[in-house]
Amino acid sequence: MNEKEVKECLNILLQTQTYKNKQTQMHLSNFQTLISNLNVELEKKDYETVNSESDKKELAKIIFSSYKNSLIETNNKIGPYDTGQLSSGPVTPTGTPTYTDLNTPYQANKPLYSTVRAEVVQYLGIRDAGHSHHGSNFSGTQTLKQIIKNVFDKVQGGGEQSRVAQNSLKYYHYDPRT
Repeated sequence: MNEKEVKECLNILLQTQTYKNKQTQMHLSNFQTLISNLNVELEKKDYETVNSESDKKELAKIIFSSYKNSLIETNNKIGPYDTGQLSSGPVTPTGTPTYTDLNTPYQANKPLYSTVRAEVVQYLGIRDAGHSHHGSNFSGTQTLKQIIKNVFDKVQGGGEQSRVAQNSLKYYHYDPRT
């Protein structure tokens, strides 16, 4: 299951008559129906469908983190999953990042910069509290490498820094500790 593809198809699904301009409670029955409807959209695009138990839990995390205004929890659950367990951390991304050339510069005051930075935060597996640009680069450009380093520099705790650095190595082949 690929998170980007799932979100793309969820956005399509939320524009259909069944879901558009509505709040749908995600009790077990509605959650199963949503999975069936989502799989139809995913199959139309030849995307991997939501099948395994871990896929379903990842879907619940995506719903809880990104769609809680339209797909709402019921009794602190989305489907069979307790929302307390869904909010424990960022959703683990699948697939590969869109932006991977470490030397590509991005203009800090342009929309693409925010998109790239949000993707870095996602793939590093951290919650990003700050949307500020870093120091003197506020209106200048930053390479992907600098964006990763700036996001990483805000991570505290040796264990957490190690985990985030491993994600950076995995997805970007770059160790921000060096």
